[in-house]
Amino acid sequence: MPETIPETLLLVLRELEENELRQFKRELEKLLFFREADSDPPRMSQDPEDPEEVLELLLLYHRERFQVLEVTFQLLRAIHRPDLAPRLYTPSDTRSGIASLRDEDEDEDDRQITEQSITLILPKPPRRDLCAIAESYNLEVEEKKNPEEFEILFSCPRCPREDHAINIRPETILDPERGYNIYRLKCTKRGSFHCCITDFIFDVRAPVTLTYHFDSWTKHLNAEQRKHWLIVGPLLDIQADPEEAIKAIHIPHFLCLQGNVHSKIRIAHFMKDGMSLERPDRVESFHVKLKNPTFSSRGAVLKKQWFKRKIKAHAVALLYQDLRVPILKFHLYLLPNDSSLKKAVHEHELNYDSQRVRKPPATMKALTIGSHFFLEKIVGVAIHPEKLEFKYLSADMEHQYLELFADHMEDALRLSLVEKKKNELVWTAYIRREDLHPVKDQKQNAGQSTDGPVEKNEFCTTAAVSRQTHTPLTADAIQRNEKHQPGSPGMHFIEQHREKLIDRTNNVEGVLDALYGTVIDYAQYQKILSRDTPQNKMRELYMLVPSWNRFCKDQLYEALKDKQKFLIEDLEGR
Repeated sequence: MPETIPETLLLVLRELEENELRQFKRELEKLLFFREADSDPPRMSQDPEDPEEVLELLLLYHRERFQVLEVTFQLLRAIHRPDLAPRLYTPSDTRSGIASLRDEDEDEDDRQITEQSITLILPKPPRRDLCAIAESYNLEVEEKKNPEEFEILFSCPRCPREDHAINIRPETILDPERGYNIYRLKCTKRGSFHCCITDFIFDVRAPVTLTYHFDSWTKHLNAEQRKHWLIVGPLLDIQADPEEAIKAIHIPHFLCLQGNVHSKIRIAHFMKDGMSLERPDRVESFHVKLKNPTFSSRGAVLKKQWFKRKIKAHAVALLYQDLRVPILKFHLYLLPNDSSLKKAVHEHELNYDSQRVRKPPATMKALTIGSHFFLEKIVGVAIHPEKLEFKYLSADMEHQYLELFADHMEDALRLSLVEKKKNELVWTAYIRREDLHPVKDQKQNAGQSTDGPVEKNEFCTTAAVSRQTHTPLTADAIQRNEKHQPGSPGMHFIEQHREKLIDRTNNVEGVLDALYGTVIDYAQYQKILSRDTPQNKMRELYMLVPSWNRFCKDQLYEALKDKQKFLIEDLEGR
């Protein structure tokens, strides 16, 4: 057991992976930078991090009477390793190199740190160590309160690290008329600040108010321009008051340059009279820098004619859990590292009652645009589709994903994403039970109750009725249930147009999602999804129709009308 505070800290630092130790040091150097607000941000060493060197840097807080263990606790939270925090504090009756919990009303003098004794409280770590100086900027330090929205700074083993500014979270204002968030940042002192939401960096030379929001490439870049230019990052509409207070902006891109500087990257600048292209003053690993900018909508683009060879892009894998269904259902996205795309996917999933399963998003290497990837097979887990293409789609488009279904879960699921052509692992994650979000009550979602008799609008398939009543469903029960359904002369719409619906329905998965839990059960859902083409999936679904009542058929019609609107309108002659 360690006997001193430095020994305790060194053991904790040695538990960190190399990239985690690098992130820990980066956050620590930002704190040191805050002590000299008018100085430039510290430059990160390119050498592999050594725990003992990081410890020496950390103990600067000890000499300056900072609360060294509290600082370490906060830094572990910042790099998403709070699980190591208990190792900092060992319950004991002695006062030799340990931390004992104190009451909140104890005097501040009792919290002075020495190598032999320390008294502090853990449940409510104070904000002053990371935030006090930042508050003098009228900024809010990004504290990872919502890890679904904010990611740590991206790193790539092949690209040099950048000189990172301090992470900040701007004020967010919803514009109800235009339907998007506007971000506002008020800076009262000079410095370099990284917006955690947009990934833009602002170098400020004087007090300034920045107002900005994500803009749409689709709105500004026409089809002819897209033939010549490739979008390689988010588009941001920026306003600064006064403009001359901004020394430079760093516009993010997702290209993997592997330390090379490419002359074909430009900054697109959209104004009332059209698009202009500007050369960046510097091309960095993850940003392009523009000094003394004027403001409107800006983003990074790359001239297409340059790259006849394959294009590498930094990529992220985002995993979401669908909480609308009683089984385990996940969506796995593979995206270029573009803040606008990540935000669009996140908001889309939240709208459909999904939550992020937080796993390290960065892939193990840069990915080639246009390449295909698949998940290794997992026993008891259905995966659809079989492969996924890595490509750029605008933030206002619906993004593709791999869908996973599991009837139950053992201790953990290991997800392994593999590049198909090279058969090379590019991303992996373990999903443990504690990572999962509680699934919403299916009965609550449907407004139903298991008590009392079966109502006509509650159940469709024999499997659903049997599951709800918890008793075997007999032929007499089926007949009684059918008698409760309202009759209708002639064939139902889905029966009249069976052949065309089978042939022309392409979003079968969306239709199945709408039917799941009310019309089809998990086994039926899985069986239909296992078919190889949309037509075969629809044929499998239609095999259930003869056992359905009127209500079930109506549900399929409504699902088709929602997911295949134009097809249904065409069949109805509208």
